[in-house]
Amino acid sequence: MPRANPRLPEREEIPAQPQYALCRCGQSANKPFCDGSHKQVQFDGTETASHQPYLKQAETIEGPTMLLTDQEDLCAFARFCDPKGRVWNLVLQTDGPEAKRLVEYEAGHCPAGRLVAWDRKTGKPIEPKFEPSLG
Repeated sequence: MPRANPRLPEREEIPAQPQYALCRCGQSANKPFCDGSHKQVQFDGTETASHQPYLKQAETIEGPTMLLTDQEDLCAFARFCDPKGRVWNLVLQTDGPEAKRLVEYEAGHCPAGRLVAWDRKTGKPIEPKFEPSLG
């Protein structure tokens, strides 16, 4: 079977394990996994993130059929929120099917969890279904 995108490197399948040690210092030679490099670089992994729940930190933007919650401090600057009209503008137009589809896509593909789209009627988050994976 041909590879989906030949410009990308071959994917190595990693067997499932009960837990993984992921690199936080950025120096591992085996990314995304930890190889102990943090000891040599004297990495200080002291947590500084808030322990407040997401919804207590997030701003809510209300559209006609959807809500968008946004916790800006979590931004990874991947720009999935921008390609078709900025998700913050699009949520205000969710009475139209195309804007609604784009809000679901752009918020659902935010890799940092900064953005969450919500159905106004049910009050439930709209999340895409992804297979578990590490990349």
